[in-house]
Amino acid sequence: MSNRSFDVFVRPPANPGGSATAVLLDTSADPATGVTLSRRGGMSEIRRAIVALFVDQSCTFFVDQLAQNSSTFRTTNGGGSGESVSASTYFERDNLFMGDDTKLRVVTGTAPTTWEVTIRLSPDRALAQ
Repeated sequence: MSNRSFDVFVRPPANPGGSATAVLLDTSADPATGVTLSRRGGMSEIRRAIVALFVDQSCTFFVDQLAQNSSTFRTTNGGGSGESVSASTYFERDNLFMGDDTKLRVVTGTAPTTWEVTIRLSPDRALAQ
């Protein structure tokens, strides 16, 4: 991404099915291939991501941060265990990027038939919530 002063919408992943993980955004990976990048903090101009979900089956939303001196992503929301998303309930989170890199993911149990996901990246550090 170039130096942008406006929000950018990211194409969400396809419905992952049951007992699967959908990576919504991974700033440490090439967006086209998913291959891990050799440099850290490659999307430094992006300060936060707003994620909205509507899924007809319960799932769990995770925000994973990679600290500067670490090689391991750490889950930072829900006390380290993610946040439950209730079935057929609108869920939205405004996520501030704290580490060098950030990974946003959803883990499903039962396969959802309704999979509505919006991901918006913003260069603005201030949280809207």
